[in-house]
Amino acid sequence: MAFKDWLDTGKCMLGFHQGDWIAEGPASCVLIQTCDRCHTINQRVEHDWPEWRYRAENDCNLERSCHRCAESESRIEHQWGSWIYRNQAECEQGIQCVRCAAWSQDHRAEHDWGEWRYEERCRAPLHDCLRCSTLASYFPEQSVVPVLNERTESPLEKVQQLLSDDDAVAEMLERAQAQAQASPVAASESEASNDDPDWQKHGLEELRQLYEKQVQSGVISAERRPLLNALLAELDDVIQRPGSTLAEKQINARRLQDAMLRLGEALLEPSRGTPDNKRDKGTRLALIVKLHQELHRYVYNETAGGNLTGEEGRAGMALMGELRDSREALAKLPEDGDPLKLESETLRQTALNIRNFSLRHHLMLISPIWPTHSSAQKPFAVFYSGGDEVGELVERACAERKLQRLIVQSTREPASLRWNQLREAAIGIFDFTDFKRNTDLQGMSAVANVAYELGIALALGRPAIIVAFEDQDLPFDLDLEPVRITSEGDGAAELGRALDETLYGLQRSRAGSSVVASIEFLRSHYGSSSDFRVRQALASIDADAEKDPVKARLLIASSLGFIGASAPQIAFPSWPGDYPDPLAKRCFHVTAFGPHWASTVSRIIAESCGGAIQYIRGDNVLEPDILRSIWDEICRATHIVVDLTGLNANVALELAIAHTIGRNVLLISQDRQPEKYFRAIAKQRIHPYDLGTDASFEFSATLKKFLS
Repeated sequence: MAFKDWLDTGKCMLGFHQGDWIAEGPASCVLIQTCDRCHTINQRVEHDWPEWRYRAENDCNLERSCHRCAESESRIEHQWGSWIYRNQAECEQGIQCVRCAAWSQDHRAEHDWGEWRYEERCRAPLHDCLRCSTLASYFPEQSVVPVLNERTESPLEKVQQLLSDDDAVAEMLERAQAQAQASPVAASESEASNDDPDWQKHGLEELRQLYEKQVQSGVISAERRPLLNALLAELDDVIQRPGSTLAEKQINARRLQDAMLRLGEALLEPSRGTPDNKRDKGTRLALIVKLHQELHRYVYNETAGGNLTGEEGRAGMALMGELRDSREALAKLPEDGDPLKLESETLRQTALNIRNFSLRHHLMLISPIWPTHSSAQKPFAVFYSGGDEVGELVERACAERKLQRLIVQSTREPASLRWNQLREAAIGIFDFTDFKRNTDLQGMSAVANVAYELGIALALGRPAIIVAFEDQDLPFDLDLEPVRITSEGDGAAELGRALDETLYGLQRSRAGSSVVASIEFLRSHYGSSSDFRVRQALASIDADAEKDPVKARLLIASSLGFIGASAPQIAFPSWPGDYPDPLAKRCFHVTAFGPHWASTVSRIIAESCGGAIQYIRGDNVLEPDILRSIWDEICRATHIVVDLTGLNANVALELAIAHTIGRNVLLISQDRQPEKYFRAIAKQRIHPYDLGTDASFEFSATLKKFLS
């Protein structure tokens, strides 16, 4: 072989082919190249894109369509303004889009401090904010009680301000509980208070009289009276015997907590002379009322025990306030009323807030592989992944509920767009009706793409709806019951009910906590930053934040803002997160378990790990919850080898988790160009391999380089 021929052959082996690129057709953007030397056929896509254009004047959705093939794509690009105060009497500032008025996720506190003054009771200079009345000491470590800009009220006025229904009961319980939990103070340090025992005794009597009048007028039903009498008797006993020792105060606090829990079921329904029977009517309004009641029960049980303090306690009580308002709004609707407007304005946002609150302990820091724009979850946005047949049913169900369906706008849409859509979505719907076992790559690819996007949703903590045909197998075991589509049933109605139950339900709640692990991860990576602001922000994450996930989130978000563009992102996944231990390297092998070649590949990877790296494969993990154990292993892995051979759906789902949280991944495959079928990895480097003698040696070298 001549030297030139040998050189040309080497170029082709390295992928440097020779030949002109020719369009597949006049209206196609697919270019074909046939190599003049080795006759290999290559393919690439080259669109003729125009400039991006906004969809509407007050909309931040950008669109463009290719001049040749009419393929379209879209993205969101806000035009952020300057920092402004979000509310008149608060000091939280945000940045608002000048086009669509959306708020960015960035926020900060900007106080308007008054003059310093010396306060003897704190033995320190103090100043207060002229906007929100926050009181701060000259000494940062000194805790100061905020000053409230309100006039002093008489006991009678306080009682009269309490609404004489369930809200009054809750308010009295909160007051009595605070009194029971208060630590004893020396007489010289105590100050006059409107919550002194005399006020409580008189206030309780006034409250009794108000209840009597409201029972007689029919505002409070007579059936509620025994419960209220028992509650007032409990409060009376606690006030009469406030306790002087710590043990007595703890007993009183526990009694009041028990009283609140006993009252919980009664508080779920407003007390009215005319009962509200909407839940018995079988309408969609009845379903929404029932689901709303379940959310109320969850938040009440979380807050009634009195164990939530600080920012977490404030967040819980704020949700209780939202629920009381929306409960009353639901009660005012007629029995045949349409709740859609109330849902759009209030209910869906409240439900979204509660779902996120339920995952607060799962706080995790992630570094996804995709570019991320600033956005917030939209309570009306539904992410859909799947085929056109189920997609039409989803479209109908969403249209009936005035929900926005987020879809793939072309078959070659960038994975980063789908990632950002999932971040914005309230829930996701994933269609597995195309799943068939042991089919070709093209048949497996549709399910692999859906499974990949489901994995992102789980890593983000998004509630998921799984769709399958009746009696159809699913590619993996999930802790979610699928919506089964039948030929005789109304698929849109079944999906609609699943949408309602998922929008107003808690698919998952606390399954442990990763707050402390996340704080430690942040400190270990940025504690020695050269930026003083970063070190100062990390120092503010104290022991209280480790016990208060809401406070931890706020302080961590502030710290990440100082770190800049390289900072990780905050997520609240379906399960608590974890992090790799750099001193205990672990290689997690993501692969299909059934094929004949799987054991051979496992042996090669395990041998490449040697004794320095622990090799783990998913089917060797002993925990009963399979998906949770896979999640834990991916989180703890320092290296992840993902075998895409056959485009197995389990593999696609686990790869998505690894990509979302940002683990070190090596993609391998025996298939030729799997990225042609699996659009999510179109821009990822895939290392081909086969199990021949020479190739096996080359494969081992690739593994050892990755694992080094």
